[in-house]
Amino acid sequence: MNNNEEKLYGMHEAAEYLGICYRTMQNIVYAREIGFVRIRKYYKFRESDLKKYLEKNYIKPVN
Repeated sequence: MNNNEEKLYGMHEAAEYLGICYRTMQNIVYAREIGFVRIRKYYKFRESDLKKYLEKNYIKPVN
């Protein structure tokens, strides 16, 4: 794999990466809340898109 290429995660792997269940991952995808690549019936996720999703949903603590 080149330095320019990112690993693609499948639906189950992406759900595990985010620490959520498969069904929740499906709901996120169907609502188009996360970027993905679709190859026929398969959804693939770049690690950078998974990290962006986590950052987007980060809630800062109240002091």
